[in-house]
Amino acid sequence: MLRNLASFYNFRGEFDNGRRMAEAILRLADQQQDASMLVDAHLLVGVNLGFVDDLRAGLAHLDKAIAYFRSEPYPAGRYRLGHNPGVACLTTSAFILWILGHPDRALQRANEAIAVATELEHPPSLAYGLYHAGHLHLWRRRPSSSATGPTGCCDLSTTMTIPSGGRSGRACAAPPRRRWDRSRRAWPRFAKGSTATRGSRPPRVF
Repeated sequence: MLRNLASFYNFRGEFDNGRRMAEAILRLADQQQDASMLVDAHLLVGVNLGFVDDLRAGLAHLDKAIAYFRSEPYPAGRYRLGHNPGVACLTTSAFILWILGHPDRALQRANEAIAVATELEHPPSLAYGLYHAGHLHLWRRRPSSSATGPTGCCDLSTTMTIPSGGRSGRACAAPPRRRWDRSRRAWPRFAKGSTATRGSRPPRVF
């Protein structure tokens, strides 16, 4: 319940309440010494701190979440609604590392996110990792690498029937074609992703 409330408040932009829920999860996880709960807790606290108040403090919590995830990873094939929190920790920390001026470490985290999602054999997590890695490649001004991530996301979504992954992949794959290829092929991708999104329910992000 606390996990869903934290996401609810974050989606509404009520970040103080979201952090309050995240800190409550962290206290509970510390009491029970539950590694999987600690991953979720530090992810939520890290997101609220990193993107709202303090990048370095947020990254410290994400690093702790990654350490707990590595110590007790989810077994391959285990069912989970939404994406794996370990993958989210890796992609989120990649963004923060980039903002703090550590592009090489950011790229390493993004690549690890894809590797972990692949090893978990969990298509929603792999689509999530590919999409966010694609964004990082756009920031790096590496259009060919950026197109690879979203294109893989689209292919995976088509194969495994993950609508949100296909919409996100098409939107992210379009910019490099528009800016670097100087063609008109980007607009149909944007339009297709936008049309598919209408009336749909977005997946949980954090």
